[in-house]
Amino acid sequence: MVRFCVFAAGVLCAGALARGTAAPVPEHLFPKREPLFFAVRPGDSFVFVHNGQEYSVTIESAERTEGGYKVVQKGKRADGTTYEQTMLVTPAGVGTIRYNGDEYPEPHVWLRVPHVANNKWVTKPYGTEYRYKTVGWEDVTVPYGKVRALRVERTTDDGKGALGVYYWAHGLGCVKWTLGTEGRELKSFTPAKPEARK
Repeated sequence: MVRFCVFAAGVLCAGALARGTAAPVPEHLFPKREPLFFAVRPGDSFVFVHNGQEYSVTIESAERTEGGYKVVQKGKRADGTTYEQTMLVTPAGVGTIRYNGDEYPEPHVWLRVPHVANNKWVTKPYGTEYRYKTVGWEDVTVPYGKVRALRVERTTDDGKGALGVYYWAHGLGCVKWTLGTEGRELKSFTPAKPEARK
């Protein structure tokens, strides 16, 4: 009986020791995170060119949610006016849920992924119905440089509105859009400083 107890204790100690000194699990064995089509680091900042005028956008906060992030970005236009926009960012897409304090009745879904054949959706955030579809990946050139982006096209419910074309890139968001005579392109991106990300 004494021998058995000693043996059992030895087995338990060896097991505990093995668990305590086991090598860490290699990162490639963990589930991969789906890339996001938006910046989610507070302090990340952008400069865009909209119809010849520059304006800046900064990520103010990024709150983790069950499925992704609730991101608040603040923009400053060339004329000095500002705006605040809250985005819902998940591996499944990007949508606006609040603009300058006004809650949307339902999210304005700008992007839905993954891109597959016949990937279409309808969003109606504030009365007007918009119809979107992903077209495919393209190399788009903007002042920032050449970017691999997913092209999205938008029309209105009656089909009479101007065709909107949007290019979404991993980690950057919409790097270019055109809508009728209007358009916007990414000029620069500055990652947040390490202390700003905490």
